[in-house]
Amino acid sequence: MRVMGMNSASRKVRSDKKHSIAPYVPDTYRVWIHRIARHLEIPEGEVGVRLIECAVKSEECIRFFSPYFKRNFSYGNQVFLGHEYAALIDSYIEINGKRDRFKVRVNKCLYDKISEFQIALGSSFLSHATHALLRYGLHTKDMVHRVAPNINYDDLFYNAPIPRPHTQLFITDLAFPKKTKEKLEKDKVKAIHIVQESDRIYDPKRIDVTENNQKRSVWSVL
Repeated sequence: MRVMGMNSASRKVRSDKKHSIAPYVPDTYRVWIHRIARHLEIPEGEVGVRLIECAVKSEECIRFFSPYFKRNFSYGNQVFLGHEYAALIDSYIEINGKRDRFKVRVNKCLYDKISEFQIALGSSFLSHATHALLRYGLHTKDMVHRVAPNINYDDLFYNAPIPRPHTQLFITDLAFPKKTKEKLEKDKVKAIHIVQESDRIYDPKRIDVTENNQKRSVWSVL
């Protein structure tokens, strides 16, 4: 017999339940992911999940994104402090050109971790946080090799168009409201967790893929 008025919110959620996230990503990312998936002989969505999981569990990745944190983010026994003048994550995932949904299905544990990352970024959209992690994973050589150890990283970009370079943000006076020079120096927030240039953050070489002054579809290079 059903008891009327029972609070349905008390229902348990399965720990292995999959959650869908569908960020908008450039078509170029789809080309790279397709090539990794073909190399590993697994679905493209699974490649995306592995890249995202590697990124959000990487200390270097979290340090990279620390200038974007508006709220504190805990990583193990470390706390990356947020600040009110943090840069907007939208500036990192800015997309020029064609884009489309890329659907991934993650387990509850990974979903909760991405949600914490989203809150730290101060973003209203879980898909934006997921896109940022996916972009970091694809642009970082070490991340790709963790997912596909035997793949030739340079082959991902051979004859394929790429977006703007993957660069670390440095907090400058432009991130602050107009104040006197003395006040700026006093209140200036310095990003102490900056990842310096390393061989694990790799900017692929740009390759001209135009023919007869007409742009080719990114899918024509597969």
